[in-house]
Amino acid sequence: MSTQIKNILIVSSIAVVNTFLLFFVKYYQNNLSISEFSLSKTGNILSIFLLIVFVVGALLLLQKKESFNLLKSRVLITFSVLYLLPLFVIIVFNFVDFKFADEFLFGYPLKKIIPAILFVFNQAFFLFVLFLI
Repeated sequence: MSTQIKNILIVSSIAVVNTFLLFFVKYYQNNLSISEFSLSKTGNILSIFLLIVFVVGALLLLQKKESFNLLKSRVLITFSVLYLLPLFVIIVFNFVDFKFADEFLFGYPLKKIIPAILFVFNQAFFLFVLFLI
């Protein structure tokens, strides 16, 4: 198996893991059971749609092997790992149960703002990798 195929498989598998972690973290963060998961929710539909576009784009990228070089594959893998990091930080915040001060920013508690910012970073890096593909 060539390194191009391996790198595309790595990037695609990271995208799949990211989507499932995103679902888990969103539901856990909002104290919802995973049994309440529904594909009729807009956020879930959007996440699945972006994952499908990502995987199809990755497969199409394999067809254009001349435009997919080693530097581009390393950039894709690096940013793919980067968009997983905010989700892991959110998981650590949730399971370690950090005590936040009773500080508010714009009327919202910091305990809710910090994960929201990390979700934005996750999606921004994910979309960046999607646009690279």
